[in-house]
Amino acid sequence: MKGAPFIPSTNSSTACPPLGSDGLCDSFSAADAKYFQSQGWNLIRLGVIWAGGQPTLSHHENDELDADFKARLLALLDLAHEYDLRVVLDIHQDAIGTSVCGEGLPLWYFQEHLPHLMGKPLIGFDAHSPTGECSMTDFSGWAKFKDDPEYNTTMAHLIGTSAGRSAYARYVGVLTEAVADSPAAVGIELMNEPPILNFRVEEHKLYDLYKECYDAVRAVSDEMAVGVADAGQIPKFTSDEHLSRSNKEWLEEATHLMYTFHWYSSGFPEFDPAMANGVARAKYFDAVPVLTEFHWNADQAAGATEAGVMWTYYQYNGFCSIPAAYSADSDSGCEAGQECAFGACIT
Repeated sequence: MKGAPFIPSTNSSTACPPLGSDGLCDSFSAADAKYFQSQGWNLIRLGVIWAGGQPTLSHHENDELDADFKARLLALLDLAHEYDLRVVLDIHQDAIGTSVCGEGLPLWYFQEHLPHLMGKPLIGFDAHSPTGECSMTDFSGWAKFKDDPEYNTTMAHLIGTSAGRSAYARYVGVLTEAVADSPAAVGIELMNEPPILNFRVEEHKLYDLYKECYDAVRAVSDEMAVGVADAGQIPKFTSDEHLSRSNKEWLEEATHLMYTFHWYSSGFPEFDPAMANGVARAKYFDAVPVLTEFHWNADQAAGATEAGVMWTYYQYNGFCSIPAAYSADSDSGCEAGQECAFGACIT
């Protein structure tokens, strides 16, 4: 759930309606868990967006999660455990925040570190679209969001400053501590599709962030799997030559790593070469390769399994209740005017 309340309720007495129906769903119930079992699925990739987990600065300063967010999270983990389902927590973001037509970081982070950019176009969002909504010249559109409680900041500050990395890692640590006693919570995917523009300059900074997050997890748990990903979550590299010496050193010592990647034809037009590269990339980290997003295809799922890649797929559907204005997306499978949003990662 990419907006409030961010975590589905478990209180429903019925299952979510079938895909393609007009029904909406904002819950994950025992009936849904039973359906998962009937399909042979055993893993959920659950979004735990920072803007939902720590919506205010006081949450951050007190090292605590929002009470409702935490209650929903633990209830879902309890339900998952009851039905032998495992959960990978996905600290999700898309284009960093609502101000750039996405979601991710909380408002207080931006107010604390980059207030001078609020309501202004953020360089790098879409350099190929100089005009139109959310473009570099859409000053009135950007200004609409300057007081939005989900307004967010740039990736450059998050990964490039000690303050940014420390704040993000601190959330990772609080999240790990909250779920440490749940047997259903088996891993944390540190970031969804990191939006890096300059691979050479910024890639090592991204892994600097991962190092601080890894340490935050290990301070709580020796065995929680930690998922690292390259820019855009594309398995672009087959070696670690692009990383700094310090990053290579901590990755060599790290344990229980996942190398998480996606496949939507970006970077690799063909599926099998993408899987092979993901496996090769994971070997450098002594990590488990995990394909955490692709459009469902039974042959590809079988191919990933054969290649030694664990997987979850991303189901676009009518889960959650999002204003109809946001539903005109041909990829979502939603009809014009229907309230809908992105769905869940399941396998």
